[in-house]
Amino acid sequence: TLSQYILPPLIRLTQDEQTKLKIYPLEDKTDNLITMLKNGQIDAALLANPTLPQGMDFFPVFQDTFKLAVYEGHPLENAKEIDIKRLDDEAMLFLEKGHCLRDQVMALNINPAQSIQCNATGLETLRQMVIAKLGITIIPEIATHNDNFKGIRYINFKKPAPSREIGIAYRKASVMTHWLEPLSDLIKKSVQ
Repeated sequence: TLSQYILPPLIRLTQDEQTKLKIYPLEDKTDNLITMLKNGQIDAALLANPTLPQGMDFFPVFQDTFKLAVYEGHPLENAKEIDIKRLDDEAMLFLEKGHCLRDQVMALNINPAQSIQCNATGLETLRQMVIAKLGITIIPEIATHNDNFKGIRYINFKKPAPSREIGIAYRKASVMTHWLEPLSDLIKKSVQ
């Protein structure tokens, strides 16, 4: 739920600024990235709210606020903002089990009137299901930037809005921690 929204502008930015940082992207699920990080196969992983094993640390970069995604014609489509408790009366779409974003959304204690089980493995599939009027869902703000899709509307949640923290996971013993700050700055620029 991060790489397709962050990596393209981040790679362009590293090329434009001719930084000394070299990014060799690898997209995978959080658990696999943590295993590769632990085994020294990668130097860092861009993750959302991870639970890390001993010997690893997390360098926070930014907050990714959640938004409600509804289809055109939905009764909530003109709402300026919404209380998350209001979702208890809705038919909600969720990512498949085992996906970290699903766990983050489920941790919000939403008890929808109907939980529509789907095998969506990515946000773009969920977005298309909302556009097709199969239900509504929660989408991170980063996935709403540069969104040119018709038939969908994003609604802010009332404050304090739910969110997830995005950051860089790394091995504490790494000799390369000097790149954390410069990489964090580049990531922040790439998501603006």
